[in-house]
Amino acid sequence: MQVFVAVLIAVSGMPILLGGPQPGSLSESLPTLLVYVWAGVMVGGGALVVAAAAVRNPETALYFELAADAPLAIMLSTYAVGTLVAAGLHAAVAASLSLGLAAAFAARAVKVYRTIRELRTVLGRRK
Repeated sequence: MQVFVAVLIAVSGMPILLGGPQPGSLSESLPTLLVYVWAGVMVGGGALVVAAAAVRNPETALYFELAADAPLAIMLSTYAVGTLVAAGLHAAVAASLSLGLAAAFAARAVKVYRTIRELRTVLGRRK
């Protein structure tokens, strides 16, 4: 399921990066540079999560996921706030979904960070 969500997130940023139609609420409420940063993080973060699922080395997978999760959480939160500013309560459902995903990515980032820290401790004791 996580890989499916990551693919959808990556696809959501592609139209902006490739010059396609842009979502009105986002592009109206954020500076142009931030819109492109948002799209880049969506594509890059989604790709990193997919790569983390595909790579064979568990440690590398954790680092890929850590590199993706925190930026995705920040940009999904930015999108949620931007849509609320642009469209008000009409965007409440979209903003809620974005905030839910942002919270999930933030929680996953904390979990992955703790796992890496524990892994380093265990491996350090074995040396």
